[in-house]
Amino acid sequence: MENSTHLNLPFILPQQAQKHVTHNEALRSLDAIIHLSVKERTRIIPPEAPIEGSRYIIPENADGAWSERDFFIAAFQDGDWAFYEPQTGWLAWVEAEGQLTLWDGTGWSDISSNNEQDPNSPSEVGSLSINHAFADDINRLALNAPAALFNHDGSDHRLIINKADLDNVASLVFQSNFSARAELGIIGNNNFAIRVSKNGTTWQTPLSIDPDLGSVQVSSLTMTGAVGVDNFFGRASFHPSGLPSNLSAADFLMSGGVNNNFIFASNANNNNEGIVFGQLRNGNFTEQMRLDVIAKRFGIGTSNPTTKLHVEGPIRIGQYTTQNAPSPIQSGVGSMIYVTNETGGPIPAFSDGQNWRRINDREIISA
Repeated sequence: MENSTHLNLPFILPQQAQKHVTHNEALRSLDAIIHLSVKERTRIIPPEAPIEGSRYIIPENADGAWSERDFFIAAFQDGDWAFYEPQTGWLAWVEAEGQLTLWDGTGWSDISSNNEQDPNSPSEVGSLSINHAFADDINRLALNAPAALFNHDGSDHRLIINKADLDNVASLVFQSNFSARAELGIIGNNNFAIRVSKNGTTWQTPLSIDPDLGSVQVSSLTMTGAVGVDNFFGRASFHPSGLPSNLSAADFLMSGGVNNNFIFASNANNNNEGIVFGQLRNGNFTEQMRLDVIAKRFGIGTSNPTTKLHVEGPIRIGQYTTQNAPSPIQSGVGSMIYVTNETGGPIPAFSDGQNWRRINDREIISA
C-alpha cells in the first residue's frame, strides 16, 4: 500500500530515491486539509491570480481547471491547483460566509449560521445530540442535562411551538421513565387543554379552554379547605347542553354524572334579573327555585313568583307538642307552628309576640 487509508497521503517506500519528494508531498497535503478554512464555495471559475495557499470548495458545474471536481477542495500550492476529495466528517470554515460546514458523504451541510437559510435546503444539520443524548428521526434535538436555560437577548423571550393544521398537535409532554403522564397545549384542535394519563396510553382532560367563547371547561373539581375570591368582577360560565332558552349559561355547575347535575345560574331571562336553582337530568333542565331580585320575590316550584314567597304545592310548617313548642317571643310576631296535641285536636298556631294562639279562635294554646 503506497498511500494512507483516510487522507491518501503518500508513504515513503523502502529504497526509494528522493524520499524528500514523497515526504514533502504528504506535508503539503496535510497543510492543505488540516484545520481547513476555505475562501468561499460559490465561485464557478478559478480566480485569475490566486494567493498561494488559498483554498476553495468547488461548487457543482465549475469550469476551467476546476471542471469535473464538484465539491472537492481546491488548494493553490506551489503555483498550481491541487485537489482533495472530501471524506465523511470533514469540517470546513467558509470565510466569506462565517459558516462552519460538514461533508456528510453526499454534500456540505451547514453546522451553524449567522445568516437565514432556506428551510428546504439539504445543507442543514439533520439532528443534534448534546452530552451523550441520542437524537433520532423524531427527536432531532436531544439533550442530557439537569436543566436547560432559554434566556432573553436584551428584552423579550418567547418559546414558539407551531403545528401544521387544526387536527395536529402543539404541546409540551411530561414523562416519567419515558412514559407520558401529563400534556398541555393545543391537542387535535385549537382548545388549550391540560390532560393527564396514568399509563401513558389512556388520557383524561380535566381542563379545556375554548378560544372562541373564552370559556373554561372543567371535568371535575375537588377543593379542600376554604376558597376565597376577592375583588371578583367577572364571571365564570358553563354551557352544558340541555339548558332552556331563557338560560344562556350557568354560573355554577355541580356534576354527579349524567343524571345528577345541579345548576346555579344568575342570568334568568338572559338579563341578570334573577337567580335560578335547578337540575339537569338526561339533557332536560328542571327549575326548582327562583329568586326575582327586581320584584324581590322567591318562588319554589315556579319560575314566575307572584308574591314575596310563592310555593307551587303544599307547604309544611314545624310540628310541636304544647310542651316542646319554641319560644313565641324569640320566634317573633307572625311565626307559625303546628301543635299536634292541642285540646280539640291538632291545629296551627301563630305567635303574637308573647304567646302561641290557635288560629281558629285566637285562644292561647294549652300549657
